[in-house]
Amino acid sequence: MSKLEPVRLMSASGQLGYGVLKPAFERGLTHEPHMIGADMGSVDPGPAYLGMGKIATDPEITRRDLTMLLEGARSLGVPLIIGTAGTAGAAPHLDQSPGHRAGRRTGSGSPSSSPRSAPISPRTGC
Repeated sequence: MSKLEPVRLMSASGQLGYGVLKPAFERGLTHEPHMIGADMGSVDPGPAYLGMGKIATDPEITRRDLTMLLEGARSLGVPLIIGTAGTAGAAPHLDQSPGHRAGRRTGSGSPSSSPRSAPISPRTGC
């Protein structure tokens, strides 16, 4: 029986847009995770945001959080996985999510530096 190698996963935030603490995030990066993940959804604001198709967090703080995570993931060459984009994760929330385009704002714009993204639409189904 061969020994399995450990996999290091870093959970950066339970709700992006409420502020990721930069010193804590940077300390996490020193552990060289193989993947960085964060959630961007919450039931805390209640059902109104789902029904209205609006994001509950401040777009600028959300963009700051996502940019920090994306830059950290890119610095290590690891994937960044975001769950439940835009508070409730429905199509209008995904479309409004600042993170949907955060990589284009932080990259140099050349094809080799542009991050690949693969949003999984709520319309996709299981």
